[in-house]
Amino acid sequence: MLAMGTRRYFVLATVVMMLGMVAILAVPIMLTEEVEKKTLDALLIVGSYLEVIVAKALVGLTYTALAVALMLALTRLRPEDLATFAAGTAALSLSLIGVGLLIGGLFRNAQQVYSWSSVLLIPVIGPAFAVGLPIPDAVDIVLRVLPTSQGMKIMANGLAGKTVFPDVAQSYLVVIVWAAVAYGILAWRLSRRES
Repeated sequence: MLAMGTRRYFVLATVVMMLGMVAILAVPIMLTEEVEKKTLDALLIVGSYLEVIVAKALVGLTYTALAVALMLALTRLRPEDLATFAAGTAALSLSLIGVGLLIGGLFRNAQQVYSWSSVLLIPVIGPAFAVGLPIPDAVDIVLRVLPTSQGMKIMANGLAGKTVFPDVAQSYLVVIVWAAVAYGILAWRLSRRES
């Protein structure tokens, strides 16, 4: 945290919090409301479940891109390594949106999603505020397998323009595995729904 400065660290944690809110609150509610109002059924007349999921993921990515750009503009922070920052932001967003779509597919109505997403949001955004702080070893082990903490590390390196957190390959691997698992389970659930 000290390597990049307190202000940059907390702005970055806020950016990760926004990514989590879009992915865990907005995206699943959007999907569940379409199921409730039967607009999903109308979309499935002209497209497949895969196309609908890709479209919802793209909407989520668009929301997150706009939110991040707005936050950086308001705080006047510019990532020193824009490519690393953008790659980390995109990877984390895609991973969290996959989890959000999975949440949207698990619940039957928007009210359930409102209730449970709020509960699930805490473990999603909490790790972003713990990365780089002195924490017990047991907590550090848990943080190493969570996409939010690993995405935060990638984004911190991009924002600082230097290696604040080493082993970026592990960070990318964790984020990508979470995305693959979330979208894999989602595809499996939807294929069972089709049959």
